[in-house]
Amino acid sequence: MPYQENAKLPILSRKQLSDQVYDYLRVKIISGKVQNGAWIRQEDVAEELGVSHTPIRQALERLVMDGMAERIPFKGVRVVRSSIAEMAEIYALRMYVEPILVRLAVPTLSKDEEKIQLLSGWIDQSKDMVTLDQMTARRLINLNFHSEIVQESRNSTLLWLHNITLNKFPDWILAEGLFKNEDQVRSHFDAEIAEHRSILEAIARGDADLAVRFAEDHLRRTFMTDLVTLAGIPPELLKEKEKDLQALKNGRVLSDLAYARGSVP
Repeated sequence: MPYQENAKLPILSRKQLSDQVYDYLRVKIISGKVQNGAWIRQEDVAEELGVSHTPIRQALERLVMDGMAERIPFKGVRVVRSSIAEMAEIYALRMYVEPILVRLAVPTLSKDEEKIQLLSGWIDQSKDMVTLDQMTARRLINLNFHSEIVQESRNSTLLWLHNITLNKFPDWILAEGLFKNEDQVRSHFDAEIAEHRSILEAIARGDADLAVRFAEDHLRRTFMTDLVTLAGIPPELLKEKEKDLQALKNGRVLSDLAYARGSVP
């Protein structure tokens, strides 16, 4: 169900209610309405939504598990405060995980015409979302686009890791920075639309290699450009973090670790 500011939630089962509180808080965090490092007070949420503390506690624990918030002993729960180094690490981790998930997803997703049409519709829907007050909706569409693709990988462990990279990255920082450079807005969004379209077309053709290449180019263009120009992160730091993970991917560290844990015969 769509959420509105100060809307009261309907009475549902405890599990359903905690899910709705989680979704409500997640949207507020992603949209930047709850700022990086801000405390999430149970009392405030209870008053805002008209629900008891139990589903709120459950929702907060889930936010912590998903990497969007952190619990500080004796103080409470706050939105994760990402440093420059942490944002660079999240960038590198997403560059590592998402292409793998895209490759795994292509064989299944390419045969699902209904899902392809859904993704295409989201691309079309986001074309006209170019103003600052439309950024919450646009960011959610963007997140859903990437999430819906990788879900078809059916790899629960990598999906959990990928979900953390989506949740921990404060992309509203980039949106705010972008609108301080209004001459970049249209070209930025046009490039995003074109890149999403290329990824989807490659998936629809069942071309996993091309879909992965387009996905990597899209992520690198988006984050290398935006993190450097809008968030002020040194490009050398981004390259260093990505290189470290690629070295891990290409080396024997993962296989050695798996062997040590007994998962390789």
